[in-house]
Amino acid sequence: MNINYTLLDILTNNVKVFNKDNGAFEPIMITNGIEIPMIQRDYAQGRLNDKTKFIRQQFLKDIYEVLKCNQDGKLKLLNLDFVYGFIENESFIPLDGQQRLTTLYIIHWFLAFKDDIDFKRYGLQLFNYKTRQSAKEFLKSINIVDNQIKLKKECNNDFKKLSESIKNQPWYNLKWNDDPTVKGFLQTLQDTIPLFSDIYFTTLVENKPLCFNFLKIDEYGLGDNLYIKMNARGKSLSDFENFKASFENIISKNKATSEDFIKKIDGVWLDAFWGYALKSLPELEVNENVENLTKKCDFLLLEFIKKITEYLYFKDDIGNNFEFTNVNLERIYSSEENIRLLIKFFELIAPNEYSKWDLYFDEIFSEKHRYNRVAINQSELNFIMKIFKGESFSHFENLLFFGWLNFIFRNEKTEVSDDLRDFLRIIRNFINNINQKNKTELNTELRTDYYHDIIDTIQNLEIVNPYANLISKEFSNRQRYIDYEIIKYEIFKSDSFKKELLFKFEDHGALRGLIFNFDFEVYNSNEIKNIVTNFYGMFNHLEYQDIIRLILCFGNYSVKVGYSNLGEFRFFGQKQKWHRILASPDGEIKDNFRELFKVFSKEEITNWNDFVEKMVSNNISQYNGDWLWYCMQPKYKSILDHPIYTKDYNGRIEIFYNQSLNSYHHNPFAFWFRYHSPIEIRNTINEAESCAQYSNFSRLHLKNGLQLEQIDSTWQIYNLNEDFKSEIIFYDEIKDCFVLKCENLVEDLISQINVLYKSKVTLNQ
Repeated sequence: MNINYTLLDILTNNVKVFNKDNGAFEPIMITNGIEIPMIQRDYAQGRLNDKTKFIRQQFLKDIYEVLKCNQDGKLKLLNLDFVYGFIENESFIPLDGQQRLTTLYIIHWFLAFKDDIDFKRYGLQLFNYKTRQSAKEFLKSINIVDNQIKLKKECNNDFKKLSESIKNQPWYNLKWNDDPTVKGFLQTLQDTIPLFSDIYFTTLVENKPLCFNFLKIDEYGLGDNLYIKMNARGKSLSDFENFKASFENIISKNKATSEDFIKKIDGVWLDAFWGYALKSLPELEVNENVENLTKKCDFLLLEFIKKITEYLYFKDDIGNNFEFTNVNLERIYSSEENIRLLIKFFELIAPNEYSKWDLYFDEIFSEKHRYNRVAINQSELNFIMKIFKGESFSHFENLLFFGWLNFIFRNEKTEVSDDLRDFLRIIRNFINNINQKNKTELNTELRTDYYHDIIDTIQNLEIVNPYANLISKEFSNRQRYIDYEIIKYEIFKSDSFKKELLFKFEDHGALRGLIFNFDFEVYNSNEIKNIVTNFYGMFNHLEYQDIIRLILCFGNYSVKVGYSNLGEFRFFGQKQKWHRILASPDGEIKDNFRELFKVFSKEEITNWNDFVEKMVSNNISQYNGDWLWYCMQPKYKSILDHPIYTKDYNGRIEIFYNQSLNSYHHNPFAFWFRYHSPIEIRNTINEAESCAQYSNFSRLHLKNGLQLEQIDSTWQIYNLNEDFKSEIIFYDEIKDCFVLKCENLVEDLISQINVLYKSKVTLNQ
């Protein structure tokens, strides 16, 4: 059995099965592809009744969503359950899975046809039906190359009526219209075409997103009796039952340990998970069909085993892409230690009631800062409930789960303690440090190929007084991230109040545990309390434009976030995007906050607006002659609504809301005039033209055709009639335009707007 076999694996003779005699996986010969046997029914998923139509369309939609995710670069797998059968004349004869295999084949056939794929390369001509001769002939005909060429030429890349076009071909036998399999094939094909038109055949090949359990029944000694019994009771073995049968064989080499596992998985653990299943299902669903309870119990047991196996896979550094396959199970559980860890996990989990796990992680994690909790900046993180619900884990969640798992394994109990919280806090901070700069954000760089090294770090942490024991340990992997925690510990090690304050500080959503850009060593507890209170107050009471102005009081801290034809992109910070600034690995913010914290430490600030304006007034002079002088002024601070800017070698500035040359951008002063000048001034402005896109610099456009470009402390005016006379606006022969020299680029132009608006223009420039 292997859950990662695909339709193409069978059609291209690429299947191996486990030989229990020699303990190895060996290839089997399937050179003649797949043949649906006579004992099977016709292809039923293509029927037109409402129930079948609903099931078919939902199945197609599920497959499409998985393929689209993979095509968009997001790895996602869809397990299509169990397919089993036997080999006869080097053909695979499915006893279960016929309907799913046929629907999969139709999707493969259409995508290969659409994308001009060589059918023989992927064995797509090797899918046959024996149920009726007409179905066999039909499948043969649609796979003849000449027939496909003519059909595609007739469609001319418009596949909407492909099914009808097939029926109109000279090789199409009208008697096939009465064959249920042919009718179903064409109907499913017709439903497939509009949904899968943007999917490429290569998506089916890369990552193998559509997979199923494959079992050659005689390899497991099950024989035809199994097929008869399973069909007699109307269901196939569950995934868990199949897993258990093969897993018991894998671990049987360690007799005592395997007997312990087998006894408990069918005993006390089963009882516990039966209780979990009962609590997790609605009462009505259980009462209507008790089989739902059995399925849920099996599902929970298997999901927990998968998750623990994933941890062991990365702990043992087996690879970077975990798959729950027999090959990996052999590798992992050939180690008796790993079998014991799996047993230990169940023994730690099973004694507790469902209600405990429902609330357990609320004692550890919180979304935002809470006393004696680890803030995770997301609404919920209940590992056990996520497994109960079959939900996927992000890399962040996976690694925190591995940390929790490692702690309870070593501690041999699940009780929540301060040591557990500190242990997970260190891990949170460590993995949040593994990030990369991406424009105006710091995005996680966590990947599965980092998992083993991170688990090594986790295993090197002590579970008793984890912070205190950091100093005595050596961490070969990303030591500097541990050094950040050691520096923090040195500050609070003899003062529990400082510890509480620093934890509150680093739990802020804009920091997420990363506080290496801030210095606390020189402050006492009361000063740190003021700093932390004021830091939270700054973000709670000020708009981001005023936060920028406050931090600019200590110098231009903007961070470089990219390049463009207009110059370097730089970023001041923005609502929900302060993490990029505050946790910048380049430390641009350090000097500014060193000075700001000196002010913050003195007392708790109560009137934030007055505080900001006083700070700006005391520090604005450093920006005299610079465009940032205007940003600091309350009247013009709206320029910071667009907190990204570029500056070229001539000093020309363009401001952006989003970092993209495709978006509209503005000269900061043109922006202010366009959106924030007095209404009588705005009435003279051609707003639609007073911005730019791509690699163009913007100008201020008046409705009479004049264009004004800000260069340094001047406005250069284009299209102004050469007869224009003014005492303060002069014609510059070198620049070949009129120039207004300014002491204040806003106020001086406001006084001249009406004069310019009423002047004569020429459109020669």
